[in-house]
Amino acid sequence: MRMIRPALRLFTMEGKTRIDNDPIKSRRQDAYTNTSAIMISMDILELFTVGYEGRQIETFINDLRIHGIARVIDVREIPISRKPGFSKSSLRANLISANIDYVHIKPLGSPTPIRHKLRADSDHEAFVESFTAYLLTQDIFIREALEFAKNGRSCLLCFERQAENCHRSIVAQRISELSPQEVVIHNL
Repeated sequence: MRMIRPALRLFTMEGKTRIDNDPIKSRRQDAYTNTSAIMISMDILELFTVGYEGRQIETFINDLRIHGIARVIDVREIPISRKPGFSKSSLRANLISANIDYVHIKPLGSPTPIRHKLRADSDHEAFVESFTAYLLTQDIFIREALEFAKNGRSCLLCFERQAENCHRSIVAQRISELSPQEVVIHNL
């Protein structure tokens, strides 16, 4: 399993995954330059990911609204934050007041022993390998997240600002692998 790296645009007709870090720009480009993408858009599932590191709750919610997010899927094992507004209860309340659903899927979080090993040895490659192996045992929860994504524009949430440094990119990739549709992953 390779880690998703940020890309301006990756689209393959043969594959099932497209990664796009600027979804608004890509829709404009699709409208003018890629008619095949428009024609198959009904078969595409868009999945967003976001990290709240360095963001204020108001800006964070505004970004979700701008991208039309209907549901946040919290993939933190422990949904507690020192950052005001991002602990589970207050985040849920803030999102609900903005008409955005909130669900927490704890088993899609990085297990404590895997996180602690990463902190101890800073071996990101070993972390990816360990978390990927763990995630392969969590397909029931991956399928739950996939169903949420099929039923409204959804966004996977964790702390790290950059998706390539976060387990949520591995979760998004696994959702893509289990989806019968092509999945376009947008990292906000």
